[in-house]
Amino acid sequence: MVKQGTWIRKANNAPTVVFIHGINSSDECWLNKTTGAYWPNLLKEEHTLSSLGIYSFSYQTNLFSGNYSLGDVVDSLKENLLLDDVIKYPQVIFCCHSMGGIIARRYLVQEQTFSLKKNKVKKVGLFLVASPALGSNYANLLEEFARILNHTQADALRFSQNNTWLNGLDRDFLNLKQNGDVFTIEGKELVEDKFRFGRLWLPFFSQVVEPFSAARYFGDSLKIPGSDHFTISKPTSKDEIQHRLLCKFVEEFIEDDPALSDSDSTCITKSNNNEYKATQFINHAATINGLTQGNNNQVRNEFKG
Repeated sequence: MVKQGTWIRKANNAPTVVFIHGINSSDECWLNKTTGAYWPNLLKEEHTLSSLGIYSFSYQTNLFSGNYSLGDVVDSLKENLLLDDVIKYPQVIFCCHSMGGIIARRYLVQEQTFSLKKNKVKKVGLFLVASPALGSNYANLLEEFARILNHTQADALRFSQNNTWLNGLDRDFLNLKQNGDVFTIEGKELVEDKFRFGRLWLPFFSQVVEPFSAARYFGDSLKIPGSDHFTISKPTSKDEIQHRLLCKFVEEFIEDDPALSDSDSTCITKSNNNEYKATQFINHAATINGLTQGNNNQVRNEFKG
């Protein structure tokens, strides 16, 4: 049985960041085995984001996943997010590596008028880490292998005009992002730098997910220097640029959060009203006191006269 939804920390009246790994992987895709840094835990240790929820979603994906399709994964994601009350807050953020970004985009397109609308989600953040919006040429090389194994997940990653499923998702997501009728979408895309086979850098090979596919939807994408398709999701520490960018993205996402802004505005208004009332009371008391002092002085002067 594959472990699926796991809370790293539940939210405290704030959005939740949902981590989703890629194909033939697990939640260990976020683990740097050299330093022991685990990306969800790095986020948990950020004191300025202590109210943020952190959630990790895993799913069945390996060489023998067979006909367990991306549609099946999306259905599993939907049910886990509902069961664990991840989307009870009006905002949610997805941090996705590789195929995880495709899963998140398909979930948003599929559930925009169902569970997301029902739970009144108003804004979604997408932090995409080497995610193939249009597929990968390397998946094309494995097409025959995927066919023999009946590996539907690998087949969906092909970069091809004939990949109607992925191309249709690309079109549907662009329309969803453009319309913003149900919720708004903000995002950041990170691009891998090099191709690596084992411990060897192979400069004459293109990246597993090339920039045209990894930087498709949002402005200001960034190529992470020295990274490959696998190390890009494994920051060595909180000082690594991937983690710093995620923190900045989350902070700006929360700053623009209408729910938090309204709450803050309400608090400020109440504070200002209370301060105003206190000031009025003090001024009124001072006025009365001044009049009283004046009357007393007048009485004294008249008595002396």
